[in-house]
Amino acid sequence: DYPDDEVRSAAVHACAQFLTSYCKSGQPDGMEAYKKGVAEFIPKLTETVEEEEETAVVLACLEAITDMLKECKHDLTCLPSFPERIVGCVTKIMKGECACQDDSEEEEGMEEDLDTSEQDEMVFEYAGDVLPSLGKAMTPDKF
Repeated sequence: DYPDDEVRSAAVHACAQFLTSYCKSGQPDGMEAYKKGVAEFIPKLTETVEEEEETAVVLACLEAITDMLKECKHDLTCLPSFPERIVGCVTKIMKGECACQDDSEEEEGMEEDLDTSEQDEMVFEYAGDVLPSLGKAMTPDKF
């Protein structure tokens, strides 16, 4: 809940990197720390994607999800309800239902519209990167 979006984005990246390192450690203590941390982190990431108004923070969350799926693979997707949560937040982005995509504000001019459309395009692109990573991290029958 820090007010600066750059600090929040950096915190997301740092937490994702710590958890990925725990997962890759191969040590029982590391895996225990990974499972404990990821049980809170992934739900928080998906919640943030849906409710955060700052596009940079949403992009950081989506990138963290993608990176963790690429690095931790089955160790992430085997946890109950995580694949469904991840697909759910990507679906909301594709439907334009996330807070960072809120178009309820009054029009402020052509330049503002261009910035908004570029940001929406980036959110779509990052969300689109999540699904292939999810598919690769899961077994074919579960995907």
